Amino acid sequence: MNQPQKAPIQGIYEVCIGTTDPLPLIQYWQQFGYRIGSIGDLSAPVADQLYQVNSSLRSIRLYHQGADHGLIRLMVWEKPLNQGLQMTSMKVLGNRWATTLTADLMTLWNHAQKAIDVGMPVKYLPPQWTVIYEAVQAKPFLDPIIGVREMLLLQPLTRQVLFQRFNYDVPNYGQIHPMAFFKTSQATHLGMIIQDDSQEVLKFYDEVLGLLRVQDNLPSTYETSTGGKLIFELQPDEELFVTAFDDPRSSLHWQDGR
Repeated sequence: MNQPQKAPIQGIYEVCIGTTDPLPLIQYWQQFGYRIGSIGDLSAPVADQLYQVNSSLRSIRLYHQGADHGLIRLMVWEKPLNQGLQMTSMKVLGNRWATTLTADLMTLWNHAQKAIDVGMPVKYLPPQWTVIYEAVQAKPFLDPIIGVREMLLLQPLTRQVLFQRFNYDVPNYGQIHPMAFFKTSQATHLGMIIQDDSQEVLKFYDEVLGLLRVQDNLPSTYETSTGGKLIFELQPDEELFVTAFDDPRSSLHWQDGR
């Protein structure tokens, strides 16, 4: 008798955020369209075996509409190891962040500035224009201009890039919750800063996890990257390289991405 085939991995499932108090984070992510889902607990010995953290753990999964990826997991530690990245630079080794599609970037910008005005620990970069996909050169005031505005938003327990599309769509890449306060999708992709000139570490994502490599070692420089040089604080003659992995159900054709 044939054994049933296991379903392939369907994208990166969760953004994991460590905390000691989940309530403020639950309230925060609800504004982005998330809701409380399953909850589980691990004893300190089991958590130590799994995560190398000798602390009891409660995990709270946050769902977003019917999404099967790009979810949030709040990991509530009794004894966390440290304070995490906090407000450190996006260029720091080991940096991780989540990116989300929105239909209303201006409202997020307004809230970020208001948070600073009232003394909250927030850093942000105003929306920057970026062309992700090559398009026909538009004539100002005559043709639709195709691209995105993306905004960096840093807080002690959240590191986010939010983007809004203009004059194009990728139907399966981010499903905006129409009733969410910030009109946002689930996390569309995650980013991570590593240092590995050999590219060996990256093989894990496609050769082991089975993700689809859609971009490979693309340079992003101070001179060529308008938004990236500000987000990652690139200096003249400095560069980073981008390798992107998608859900295996995705496509190398950008309009069929997911």
